[in-house]
Amino acid sequence: FKITSIPEINEKYGRPIGNMRMSQYVELFRNQFVDENLIYRVNGLEFVAVITAYNRMESLKSCLRNEEKILHPSMNYINDKIKIDINMGIVVSNEAPNPSECLKCAKRALNYSLNPRYTSSYVFYKDMRYNG
Repeated sequence: FKITSIPEINEKYGRPIGNMRMSQYVELFRNQFVDENLIYRVNGLEFVAVITAYNRMESLKSCLRNEEKILHPSMNYINDKIKIDINMGIVVSNEAPNPSECLKCAKRALNYSLNPRYTSSYVFYKDMRYNG
């Protein structure tokens, strides 16, 4: 996943608030969906989370399909509501022959979700393959 709104938050509220929102989201995602602390920062705003429990993956799917609230959480800060925007590319391990390819597929799906012509903030790799 990529936390796409951090640059705007940094500009409006300052870098400490942006960093705080980013770490809060990563912790929220970790607590809700990730077992065994398998969440890694790829670069500044991109993270990889490995979801090993079937029920947690189903929970993520449900959250995504339920108005994508997990992708646009907000918090109150003084008198403002600070919303962050997340994009996700999701791949299931059996869709790629090895972990390295799995990461490449997830990156392709994430990039697909970032396309301004794409209407959602997330994409499942298997859906992307079938729809272009």
